[in-house]
Amino acid sequence: MLWSATSCPTSLTVTSPTSLRVEGVPQDRDAEFRRAADEIMSANYDRNPGAGGTYDFSMRPNIANQMRAWPSWKPTCARRRSIPTSSAR
Repeated sequence: MLWSATSCPTSLTVTSPTSLRVEGVPQDRDAEFRRAADEIMSANYDRNPGAGGTYDFSMRPNIANQMRAWPSWKPTCARRRSIPTSSAR
């Protein structure tokens, strides 16, 4: 197990559709966190360290562009506009 209840990051926040922030990585687990994050996320996200055990992850531009091309990636309001208004489907 990578994290125990006493040594895990304190929060993970999705800051936008293409980025997230991890806060509270314990200093004694920082190297292990970086290794695991790189192994799991480096193909799709860039890792940017901050102060006090904080890391920001930004989706790589080429991956974000591919995702935007997928119909399911569009925001819900954009999908609603493409739904036919006719009751006969």
